[in-house]
Amino acid sequence: MTFLITGLQTQGNLTGTIAIIFFDFAGVNPNNNREESFSIITLGLIVYELCNIFHQEAFWTERLIATIIAGLISWVYMNFL
Repeated sequence: MTFLITGLQTQGNLTGTIAIIFFDFAGVNPNNNREESFSIITLGLIVYELCNIFHQEAFWTERLIATIIAGLISWVYMNFL
């Protein structure tokens, strides 16, 4: 049961991070520098996950790792666009 809950949390972070990055590229900032926008979003999400140490009962390293992996996937995909 713990594996299922952890998997769902990780899947949400993975897909959510990718969605946030490309939603920003498509609609909010289509003419801005993508590298700068990508860096700000990814670092902001990593800081958000690190701040959960103080606000939640438990800190899930899986969620932080999923956010970093999603940032890397988005960066690779962004460079192929």
